[in-house]
Amino acid sequence: MPRAASRRGIPATRRAGRLASAPLGLLLRQARPGSLAPLVRRKRYLRLPVLRLVLPPPVRQPDPGERLGIDFSRMRSAPEIAAAIGKVLGAVGRGEIAPSEALRLVRRSRKPLRGMRRRLWRKLAYLEAMRRGPRAPANSLLNCQNSLFSGNLGRRRACA
Repeated sequence: MPRAASRRGIPATRRAGRLASAPLGLLLRQARPGSLAPLVRRKRYLRLPVLRLVLPPPVRQPDPGERLGIDFSRMRSAPEIAAAIGKVLGAVGRGEIAPSEALRLVRRSRKPLRGMRRRLWRKLAYLEAMRRGPRAPANSLLNCQNSLFSGNLGRRRACA
């Protein structure tokens, strides 16, 4: 007889009986008070579900940014974000927040930086287009050797 099958012919992956047919929380809520304690003593994996039914939900930890007085969504300039990151690193050094919380805060600072970076690139593309004049084709920004994007501003050559 293969190991995966029981004596009655039921595969080992399928559980027969009352526990297999009903959700665990429903069974625990409907259990009689005297029968629940011995069941939990026998089956330790039922302790946490029973406690979740009885105890209140755990209290959410306050946001580390709120504890430090930092709100990245209100920041509009790179110096503000740099000062906030310095504040976060100082708090890690003093032991006020954990390094994992600091990492989460610094990652949240990327979002306003993304918008700033996008605005800067748009402004740079606009300045490049104004410098080239109205007759330059739109895709010449990538092909031209004399572009602000290419980094060859010292060696100016005519675009082909």
